[in-house]
Amino acid sequence: MMNRFTIPREIYFGENSLDKLKELEGKKCSVSHWRRFDKEDG
Repeated sequence: MMNRFTIPREIYFGENSLDKLKELEGKKCSVSHWRRFDKEDG
C-alpha cells in the first residue's frame, strides 16, 4: 500500500515563526522542532 501526503505551499521557520502562525486562519497546524547534532555533541 502506498501512502501520500501534501507539502504546504508556504513553510515558516526561524525567529518569530510561531508569531506568524498565530496570524493564520484555519483549524489545523503542524509544528516541528528538530536539532542538528554535530560530532562534538556526541
